[in-house]
Amino acid sequence: MPPLIHIALAGCFVLLVVLTITGAIVVTKATLRQRRPPSSHHHGPDQDGTHHDD
Repeated sequence: MPPLIHIALAGCFVLLVVLTITGAIVVTKATLRQRRPPSSHHHGPDQDGTHHDD
């Protein structure tokens, strides 16, 4: 077997692993965003009262 095939197989495997890890991170971030309320994302302006004066 020429080494070029081994390099190609290793490259495909690494690419697959990177895509899997990236997909897992994206899914994790999406679920974390859904669990947390969006209002708690910006704390500073809301506490100062500059944004909401209700």
